[in-house]
Amino acid sequence: MELRQQQVIESYQRVQRFLDAHPNAAGSYGGSYAGSYGEPKARLDAVVERLTAHATRQMESGRKGRAETSRQRALKRALREDHLRPIAKIAHAVLHDAPGIAVALRLPRPQLTVTRLLADASAVRNAVAAYQPVFVENALPADFMEELDAAIAALRVSLVDRAESVGARVGARHAIAQEIRRGRAVVEILDVVVTKRFGRDDEVMASWRSAKRVHASPTSGSGSGSAAVGGASPRAA
Repeated sequence: MELRQQQVIESYQRVQRFLDAHPNAAGSYGGSYAGSYGEPKARLDAVVERLTAHATRQMESGRKGRAETSRQRALKRALREDHLRPIAKIAHAVLHDAPGIAVALRLPRPQLTVTRLLADASAVRNAVAAYQPVFVENALPADFMEELDAAIAALRVSLVDRAESVGARVGARHAIAQEIRRGRAVVEILDVVVTKRFGRDDEVMASWRSAKRVHASPTSGSGSGSAAVGGASPRAA
């Protein structure tokens, strides 16, 4: 989760605690807010609940994506070194007289992307099929083609899994941004209610301003280190 998003969510949680600690007494405001903070508080609670779920999904997909990236590197290395390199060496040593085959079975460069490596590996697999007995006669196992197919398939699955993790992380980040906007609107409404109820109590209002303020961490950048949720400056909040 982005640092700023985390800080805003924490401010919403502080607002929740403030509202619990300073209830809006029955009949003190009237209308739909009589007895408590009514619908705005319920909406804020729902926003925080959804934010928590989205943040968890974002963290899980991020961890899975990092793990898949590490696995992908290992699968790329295994495909190139354990399967394609022996084929390229034997082709160079034994099939040098076959027109173009040594070039067709040349070892792909290590810098290739996963997608390009998969394409090259598939091309090697197709080219080597006609010469399978030659490679078996020259020390490759009888099932080396099946092993190559399995290595290609494993890397392809890893590519799809990582893409899904990235997509889930991006989706969660977008959902968090949407919920933060909804929460900001609710806090603005609650600010009206709290100010009407406690506006003459300096101590409570100072606590309210602190609760709804977005507190920056000491390492998050320069400036005053905080900003009020809802767009108001700390001084005007």
